[in-house]
This record gives sequence, structure tokens and C-alpha cells, in this order.
Amino acid sequence: MQGEKDRKRVINNQSGIALVLAVGIVALLTVVALEFQRFNVLQRAMATNFENSIRALAVARSGVQIALALIDKDGKDNTSDSYFDPWGNLEESIDDVKGLFNEAEWELKVVPANARLNINKLVDKDGKFVQAQKDLWLRILGSGDLLLGDAEPEDIINSIKDWIDPDDEPTGFGAEEDYYLGLAKPYHCKNAPLTTTSELLLIKGITPQLFLGDEDHIGLQQIATVYGSGKINLNVAPAYLIKILSPEIDEDMAEDLIKYRDDPSHEDELSNPSWYKNVPGWGTLNLPDNIITVKSEYFKVKSTAKVRYSKKVTEAIVHREKKGIKIIFWKES
Repeated sequence: MQGEKDRKRVINNQSGIALVLAVGIVALLTVVALEFQRFNVLQRAMATNFENSIRALAVARSGVQIALALIDKDGKDNTSDSYFDPWGNLEESIDDVKGLFNEAEWELKVVPANARLNINKLVDKDGKFVQAQKDLWLRILGSGDLLLGDAEPEDIINSIKDWIDPDDEPTGFGAEEDYYLGLAKPYHCKNAPLTTTSELLLIKGITPQLFLGDEDHIGLQQIATVYGSGKINLNVAPAYLIKILSPEIDEDMAEDLIKYRDDPSHEDELSNPSWYKNVPGWGTLNLPDNIITVKSEYFKVKSTAKVRYSKKVTEAIVHREKKGIKIIFWKES
């Protein structure tokens, strides 16, 4: 009788162990199944995101190509450049092709380089100041529109010149090789034209605040370019550049000029570099031919595309020549 009880007890214990093992296996299989499902969902999401990323990049690239076609055609059709042109009036120009990218949020922007000042034109090939360009830079730096801090406009201009010119002789309170090699983290003075505007941050006296600006001040990054003839296109220049064309121009005059050129009834006048004389209050001014133009050769194109959560940006700097468009800078992010 005792043996029978022991046998039943063993059987019951084995059944209990088997049940625990079975529950454990089921639980393990459940976890594995759930993990496999999660992995599949993650893989599908990654594949979808990758596909959306490829689509967004394709749209961004296509946007740049559309802009280049507009710029090229405009160069063949017109002798001047303004925001009335197809590349400047993009809402109307690209309306017909927006349907090609209906799965994407798409934004396209084109800005002529000579809506800014070419910093490299401050110095000629012999390393001397170009006086007309120096005057423009002194006016913009002394306008109060930038965050100079305690720096003097003349000192900043001299430092920029020393960075560009080929010699090692400091100009005024500028800076040459000795200054830069004496810094805590030394580097060489370039003694050559700037390749990008961000190089300005390497130059003595140019702080991040002066370069970037803030809510109340523009920065050098909004003013400077490293492309173009150095002439300012009156048809596209912002007010802060129009003001520096002459000491006689104040803020109200600059706004009057912009209001005049933005009036569609004056569009046909903008091909004449002297059209500014038609603006009330501007008739007595004579702006030098070596600082103004109504034509642009270099353009910055920025195309932004977003497909669901994937966003891509394609930027290009292009040179419009007689024989066509030449891409000189391309960046994707």
C-alpha cells in the first residue's frame, strides 16, 4: 500500500514538472513569436523609411534640375534678372510640375549670388584693396545692422584683406601668419581667396555673433558670398545692401526702391541699370557702374522634399554661362 502511494506521488510530481515545463515552453515560444513579430514590424518600418528617404532625395534632386532649367532658359530669353523671372516666380513656374511629386511636401528656392557681396572682390589680384568694394563693406559693417561688439569696421576689413592677400605684412590692426600661429590652437593664415563664407569665422575679429547675427541683427553669413563679380543686382538686393550703395541712401529710400521694383507695372524698366532714377527721391543719385548691375551669373538653389517622416535637402551653386549651366557646388543632406 505504501509503495502504491509512493508510485502515485512520483507520477504526480512528474506530471507537475511536465506541466511547468510545458507552460515554460509555451511562454518561451510566445516570447519568441512576439519578438519575431516585433522584428518584422521594425524591418517593415525601416524598409518603408528607406523607401521614403529615397523618394524624398529623388524629389529634392529633381527640384534642383527644374530650377536649373528655368535659370538656363531665362538666360537665353532675357538680358536682366529679377524676381519676375521664372526662377524668381516659382509658385507660378512650377505649378504644372507639382503634380509629379504629389506624395511629397516640396519647397524650392533660388537666390542670385549678387543679392550678396562677394568678399573675395575686396582685394585685387595684387593683394590691394578695391576701394569701391572696401567702401561697401565699411558701410555695412558700420550700419548698426550687425553685431560688431567692440570691434572697429576698419580693423575687421584689414583682417579680411590680410587673410586674402598673398603677403605676410599686416594691414593696420589686421592679422597675418604670426597672429594665427600664436593662438592657443594655431593655424595658418590662408593668404588666398575664401572658398566658403564659413572661413570668415577663422579671421581675427569675426565672432560667431558677427557671423550668425541674432533676432535683431543680420549676420555676415546673410551678407557675404564667394561668387560673382562683386556688383550688386539692384533687381534682387535686400534693403540692407541697397542702403550701402551710397551714403545718401537711407532706410526709407531703400524701401521705396524695393516697392518700386516689386510693382509689376515697372517690370519692363528693370533691364535698364539706370531704372533706379525713376524711383521718387532717387533722381539725383548717380550710382557707379562698378558696383551695380541688373544681371546675375551665379545662383544658389535649395530644394527641400519631405515624404512622410523622411526629409532631404539638395543645394547647388550654379554658374550660368553663355554655353549653359555649370554646377560648381552640390550638397545633399
